[in-house]
Amino acid sequence: MVSIIVNNHKSKLDCSAQTLFEIRKLMAIKAKNYFWSPAYRSRRWDGFINYITEIGGQFDTGLLGQVCDHLRKMGKKFEIIDNRETFKDLHEVTELGDLVLRPDQQVALSTLLNNRLEGIKFIRGIMAEATNYGKSIISAGVFAAFSQKRRGLLLVNSKTLFDQALPDLQKLLGKDQVGWVKSSSYKWLRVNVCMVQTLGNRIKKDPQIRNELSKQDIVLIDEYDEVIGRRDCKLVLQNCYNASIRVGFTGTELMSKDKNRNQEQIKFCGPVIHKTTNKELVDAGVSTKPNITFYLGNDKVKYKGDWQKEYLKGVIKNKARNKKVWRLVNKVIEKGPVLILFKLHQHGNELMATCPPEFMEFYNIAKIHHKTPNNDAVMERFKDGKIDVLISSMILKRGKNLPTIRTLVNAAGGDSEANILQIFGRALRKDESKDEVDIIEFFDGGYYLQRHSKHRIRYYKKQGFPVKELYRQKLGKLKLL
Repeated sequence: MVSIIVNNHKSKLDCSAQTLFEIRKLMAIKAKNYFWSPAYRSRRWDGFINYITEIGGQFDTGLLGQVCDHLRKMGKKFEIIDNRETFKDLHEVTELGDLVLRPDQQVALSTLLNNRLEGIKFIRGIMAEATNYGKSIISAGVFAAFSQKRRGLLLVNSKTLFDQALPDLQKLLGKDQVGWVKSSSYKWLRVNVCMVQTLGNRIKKDPQIRNELSKQDIVLIDEYDEVIGRRDCKLVLQNCYNASIRVGFTGTELMSKDKNRNQEQIKFCGPVIHKTTNKELVDAGVSTKPNITFYLGNDKVKYKGDWQKEYLKGVIKNKARNKKVWRLVNKVIEKGPVLILFKLHQHGNELMATCPPEFMEFYNIAKIHHKTPNNDAVMERFKDGKIDVLISSMILKRGKNLPTIRTLVNAAGGDSEANILQIFGRALRKDESKDEVDIIEFFDGGYYLQRHSKHRIRYYKKQGFPVKELYRQKLGKLKLL
């Protein structure tokens, strides 16, 4: 009989050496780019990352479900010894002050608070909620579901998210309940909104930070898929070893092509326990209906074996494609604010260079990227309708609340499903100024660009939305792979 001793942070296998050897092998995952590692080439490392220790059989408690599944496949009987607190002060939450949670939000919160794994209470996991779901409300609901003696953190990784989350939680829970930690100041209260970078920098220098983190019962993490891979985040989470309730919020869960990065998401919080799609939010009237159209981009550029050159010639410096961006913008500009996204700064410059002079005379146009001064001020002007067309790098793909977008133009292309869903979510935010939103995409020819275009079409359709493939009208010019 195998015993699994479950604790808040690390759990332990009590089993024979042979069983431990077998399950460690089953749980190991090949490291990304392992072949180029000097340790692998000198045969000092087998290229695998192990998730159970060789001595002691310890593993992160978030992986409990995987460990149990593997034991079953091995034909091993096991018992679970749960050493964690039972949280008898837990209660259901359906409203926060004057705010009544939507029925779907009540279900999501209840699913988390009543989650069980292998017969034991397991109030942790990934909440895979699409943009616009109301993660601040769910976060506040988690904190409100426990008595006043419970302490908790909401970790965020950008100033924009911090500036949104702090007043939201203070409004929902009360200013006397919600403190903060940021670079310029901190105030520890029962619930704290914290910049993960600040905590990571202070841990080694400030014993008080380490002491405070060890007292936390609840840890919630926003933009979980992105922040979990950061070194400072890992350091913070290691010091929250007494936290039993652990929740990661993200709309793009477990989408990395690196399997170990996905495993990092699971090992701290646990598996996905609730999911809400963009389609469900649109059907419920929470998000705006999208009209997705793919136009023909470039139809000539093809450099097999050289992705960077194909992207440079087919997208960044492709004058015909960049001019087409502006022709399409001209058709929709009267509907309302337009957001054009690029990936590399050079492309942003090329887009500005191809903008017709007469267009600049009639409309206010601005360009931003991560080094642009006063980014927040520019975005506020865009939200207020004082900027007609905003050309932006991918800094807007996460955490930015721009509900007045009437048309989103993805001039950058790309192949990342997570990135596509993040930028897609920017446009779907509900606003009284719009009943629907236009998503303009490009189907590009070429060896790599065409494949990426097909992938983006699949990503949108996977979300349950129809896609108008107007590029097919000109397929005579484009040889499909």
